[in-house]
Amino acid sequence: MSANHYEILGPEGFDAWAPQYDDDLAACDGKDEYPFAGYSRVQEGILSQALTRDSGEVLDLGLGTGLLSQRLAAAGFRVTGVDFSQEMLNLAARRLPDSRLIHADFSTGLPAELADTSFDLIISSYAFHHIPRERKLASLQELLEHLKPHGLILIGDIAFKNRALSEACRDNCAGSWDDTEDYLVYEELTPFFREGQLNFTAYSFCAGVFSLQHP
Repeated sequence: MSANHYEILGPEGFDAWAPQYDDDLAACDGKDEYPFAGYSRVQEGILSQALTRDSGEVLDLGLGTGLLSQRLAAAGFRVTGVDFSQEMLNLAARRLPDSRLIHADFSTGLPAELADTSFDLIISSYAFHHIPRERKLASLQELLEHLKPHGLILIGDIAFKNRALSEACRDNCAGSWDDTEDYLVYEELTPFFREGQLNFTAYSFCAGVFSLQHP
């Protein structure tokens, strides 16, 4: 599987892609191409905010191969990871031998195992676009319910400050744009949260990091 193929993949597709996944994303980022332009800066943006906080319980949704959470674990965070690809979880387990890893599709809601669990930090990297548009807001609100007081949600993904920038990217990247995926737009989400609760930092023409604070 190559990063030049952007069609929607199910778990089996990500299982096949897993051995090459990190290298493919880095290569696309290095060429500053959609959809992974800014990928490394997004990862560092998430880490820079996460590592200013005291280590605690972190939930990584769309764990992938565990590269991001490996750095958090090294800083003392206790990691719970969720991914719908078993092969991604197998690779992540090598990097996170002491972490709790759950095989589940979080796009339909958090797995039942986490029903009574709260976290100091919830992160997601390049996975939130798999959640259908009609569930996006409900998913964010569900995550807020699983935050401890003063907790923080950090979501790095293909994302835009406003709809005009999204449409411009779609026009410029028509050959690889995927209309079946749904990308977060900051200005369309802000009305649903109190002032200052939701923030967005762009790291490329097609990617950025959202931060959402506990109510």
